[in-house]
Amino acid sequence: MAGKFTLQAFAPAELPRAYAMATPPAATNDESYWRETFRMEPFYVVGKTYEYYALGFRAGWDGRVRHDGRVFAAAEADLAAAYNSSKSELDPNWHEVRPAASAAWDRVERHRATAFSIEQVITQHGR
Repeated sequence: MAGKFTLQAFAPAELPRAYAMATPPAATNDESYWRETFRMEPFYVVGKTYEYYALGFRAGWDGRVRHDGRVFAAAEADLAAAYNSSKSELDPNWHEVRPAASAAWDRVERHRATAFSIEQVITQHGR
């Protein structure tokens, strides 16, 4: 993962670039991120593949966008229902992928919060 950046690292004229760096990732970026890092998560079970968690991750990152303005706990019943209606009989149950969905939700939330903070700075600088 790239090093952490701060707004102090950017001159006011560069703030649009900083904003672009912090915008929420596209689903393909989310999938790449989780495919590379899922084994480092505390919920990871040794021997489970990315595919085991994939629908859970997708429920989290898609759900965060679909349920904008809600917290994970408030949206969880809807997320679980959507997950259960799209999974096959071979896919894990919601309880098993819930931590992956929550982690993906939180990642999108962090990106959105960062993008919003940078947007405020840009607005304050007249951009």
